[in-house]
Amino acid sequence: MADCMSTGARRSFSAVKEDTWGVVPTTPTLQEIGVRAGGAPVQEKPLIQSQSIRSDRQMPSARTGNKNINVPFVMEVRYGEQDEFWEALFGDTFTQVTDSSVGVDFDAAGTITRTVGDWTNSFKVGDSIKVTGSGLNDGIYTIITLTATVLTISTQETLQTEATQTIDVTKTELENGTNVFSFTFEEFYGDLNDANKYTTWSGARPNTLGLASTIDDHIVSTWEFIGKSGGVPAAASVGTVTPQTTNESMIHYDGKIFIEDGEQVDLTALTVNFDNSVANEFVLGSDEAGCQQIGAFKVSGTFDALFNDFQFQEWQTSEQELQMRVNMADPDGNQYVLHIDAFKLGTVSRNIEENRITEGIPFEAYISPTTGKTARLFRFLGA
Repeated sequence: MADCMSTGARRSFSAVKEDTWGVVPTTPTLQEIGVRAGGAPVQEKPLIQSQSIRSDRQMPSARTGNKNINVPFVMEVRYGEQDEFWEALFGDTFTQVTDSSVGVDFDAAGTITRTVGDWTNSFKVGDSIKVTGSGLNDGIYTIITLTATVLTISTQETLQTEATQTIDVTKTELENGTNVFSFTFEEFYGDLNDANKYTTWSGARPNTLGLASTIDDHIVSTWEFIGKSGGVPAAASVGTVTPQTTNESMIHYDGKIFIEDGEQVDLTALTVNFDNSVANEFVLGSDEAGCQQIGAFKVSGTFDALFNDFQFQEWQTSEQELQMRVNMADPDGNQYVLHIDAFKLGTVSRNIEENRITEGIPFEAYISPTTGKTARLFRFLGA
């Protein structure tokens, strides 16, 4: 007897960046991505029922409307696997800057001082940076003040005093911008009882991302892409497929969350939502989108916290402008650091239980008067 159904254990999911929106690249090399169980790409075509009236009370016909391609998937955050998706979401590309410095002094008070060169040529307040080449102070730090010669790090980070070091200071940064990127996705169902085991979805741009960190789970990204066309079964892949990365998934306790340069240790969950408001646009004469519109880059989210003081309430009442950085790391030392450069809190709600009280706090982000950005993402490769 033949297998009665296809299984998720035999499905693979791959992607490749497009050169032209909605056009599958010629003989592409797709990258397989690791996805969790969940939804699959779908072609949405609403049913349109005829409104004509018949004397026998029957409905005369039904048609379908315009094609909207929805590509949802859930991934665990692993270093390097989602970088092109992040770039498409933010509308820019990762840029690396390295400053090689000689005669650098480290002070336990939290300063890094140079005698030659200018820190401000490469870095700015709020940046996450990586120091390499020192005797005692290699690591990842956050700049809180900056002059040409003195770089001061976050109060939650520590330095050891040492003098006259030759070091490299590096940042690899992704800022929110206005560039537009699209992807072709391909599904493969290895145990399908059909010669056609592939489906392809093209012209897909990131609409939303929900980034979630919770207790006893990996850090998870829930993506939704909006596409132009696809879903036609095929017997062969559109290209070749590179196997997915074997990097470890990131988990909540390998990183830290800082608010206002102070570690917020009592969060039980954090969700950060990104929304690009991608929408297909149609014209008469075709059921396929002729173009896509992309809206503002919106960032919001929710904190869940154990209630042990009125700090969140005080911040909300005073409409304090806050900053946050989320360090995400794996056991090999690879890291992402997400900066939300300016946000304010919404209504603080409390849930009373017998053995604890918890708070739920929404937030909305906006352009920072300091950095000129809403959000930035830094990446650092482990040693």
